[in-house]
Amino acid sequence: MRGDVTYPDGYENGYLCHYGILTPAEVEVVARELADIDKVDVLAMYVENGRVGDRLREDVSYVGYHLERAKEFVSRRAAAGEGIVYRIG
Repeated sequence: MRGDVTYPDGYENGYLCHYGILTPAEVEVVARELADIDKVDVLAMYVENGRVGDRLREDVSYVGYHLERAKEFVSRRAAAGEGIVYRIG
C-alpha cells in the first residue's frame, strides 16, 4: 500500500490518517503478490529483523491469521473486478 500516517505536531501529539484508492487493476496485482506470502515468510521477516523472543510463535500465528484474512478479502475484490478504498492510521 502507498502512504503512511503523518505527524504534523510531532510523534507524541497525534497523527493524520492516510487515505488511498487501489484501482481494480492494482487490486489484481496485490492479490497475486499476497498469494505468494505465507507463514514461512512471516517467520523469516521476524528473524531477519531480530524480533525473536518468547512470543515468536504467537506473533507469527497472529500475523499469519490476519494475512490469510487479507488474502481472502483482496482475492474476492479482485475476482469481482472491484477497487479498494483504504485508510492507514
